[in-house]
Amino acid sequence: MPKIDETTIADRRREAAAFAQDIIQRVPRQYQQIPRNLMAIAAHWDIRVAIKDLEIDGIFLRKVGQDGGHILVARRAPRIRQRFTVAHELGHYFHDTTHAIDHPGRWIEEREADAFASALLIPPDDLVHRATPQPLMAWFVAEQQTHAITELARYYAVSLQTLLQALVDFGLVEDLVPWVSPGPVWRAWERLRISQSVSQ
Repeated sequence: MPKIDETTIADRRREAAAFAQDIIQRVPRQYQQIPRNLMAIAAHWDIRVAIKDLEIDGIFLRKVGQDGGHILVARRAPRIRQRFTVAHELGHYFHDTTHAIDHPGRWIEEREADAFASALLIPPDDLVHRATPQPLMAWFVAEQQTHAITELARYYAVSLQTLLQALVDFGLVEDLVPWVSPGPVWRAWERLRISQSVSQ
């Protein structure tokens, strides 16, 4: 895989997040509540969501020659993961207009779909309002605000890793570095750090 400039990736993630906010403004107000009603949002765009026995987390199947489609989500995945997968596949729907089916190997598009999902599930303006003081320092969040961050993840109905990625994507955390600690927030930070280094 060719090396892609991290600045370009960050810019594309920001664009995907902004696009998610534009999309959410186009659905009825009752679908904009937190936690997001992803089934209703998908239905608004003529997309049906089905829980199936799959080996992968999910897939988007586009209707050929028309709007809408189907999102299939793995039954084996935890509910929070299913929610993220639906939001991620919606990102593919709104970005991948030329593909009839989602397929592996499109690394940058997968990162964009993740950013779209994160911003759809966690509105940036709302997160900025709730995540204080800013800028946050990752070590402080992990050591001193474990309960607050866990509650915030519950509020948005997302995983800790999704919430922490949103904090980074929206520029609310300054020092994402490796640590060693047994707590759940530390482990989520470490998974995030590793996933970022592997994808570079």
